[in-house]
Amino acid sequence: MLLQLLISGVSMGMIYGLMAMGLILIVKAVGVLNFAHGDLFMFGAYLAYMLTYQFNFPLWLMLPSALILFGIVGIIFMFSVYWPLRNAAWPVTITISTLGRLMQATAQDRYAAELMGIPTIIAIMATYMISITIASIGGWLAAPLFLVSQSLGSMSLKAFAGIVVGGFGNVKGAVVGSLLIGIIEAYSTLLTSVYKDAIVFLFLILVLLIRPQGIFGERIADKA
Repeated sequence: MLLQLLISGVSMGMIYGLMAMGLILIVKAVGVLNFAHGDLFMFGAYLAYMLTYQFNFPLWLMLPSALILFGIVGIIFMFSVYWPLRNAAWPVTITISTLGRLMQATAQDRYAAELMGIPTIIAIMATYMISITIASIGGWLAAPLFLVSQSLGSMSLKAFAGIVVGGFGNVKGAVVGSLLIGIIEAYSTLLTSVYKDAIVFLFLILVLLIRPQGIFGERIADKA
């Protein structure tokens, strides 16, 4: 029983970790916390269901189709939700040998990157594509374990908890914190299955009281 709960907790923690990684990527790139991440996680489950059971795509065709659609949704989400609040455009062409460096420079200091002529719009767009693709993959993986419904979006609360526990702004901390949240959630069923979420968030409160910066303690400082 204990081993089974551990496996279940790690499995759920990995799903929470996928959401947490996507959230941290956006925070580090543009300084915005995407509270719609749970809905994008839910979108992945719905899209996987549609391609598999409504369009009857075989697995070899469903996987690349889903990944392409996840990326397209990331672009649409970025331009419709985030970008209207920003005034910038750089009509240039870049290659993938440089995209990672542009994303890193944009995350470290977007203003300085713009002064250097770096097309931050491309870096931010790539960040949203990767982030939302990761979240959607998590929804797709969660679909066989849960009913494909709107309630899947509520899992983002556990991802937020994992980010805080691990250390806000730290990708490694987000994954470790999410795994801890998943394991605590699983073992809390030994005490109660009704109030297991309350036990998870009680643990979160204890972490905030004892070590508010999280396990790894990395903080996102404001840039001068």
